[in-house]
Amino acid sequence: MREAFMLFDQDGSGTIDPREVKDAMKSLGFDEKNPTIYNIVADMEKLKGPIDFQTFMDYVKDRLGSDDTDKGLRTIFSLYDDDKTGSINIYNLKRVAKE
Repeated sequence: MREAFMLFDQDGSGTIDPREVKDAMKSLGFDEKNPTIYNIVADMEKLKGPIDFQTFMDYVKDRLGSDDTDKGLRTIFSLYDDDKTGSINIYNLKRVAKE
């Protein structure tokens, strides 16, 4: 998850803001008018201020809404990490965005 966070943290500040998320999703090929992207950005705007890694993790866990969040995160991670490197890179994200 830290790798995904770092992809959104375009300025290397250790925090992300909705603009960075929107820009990163757009660069990955997502339409900014996509309802899912729109809702993610809108939810992050409600948090008022920069989002650190822990807040990002809490947000992801809340969005999954699963009792077994760790297992869910690992499953989602493995869907992105198709080359089994143990990390998610820009190529993995672009592949998922195209699917």
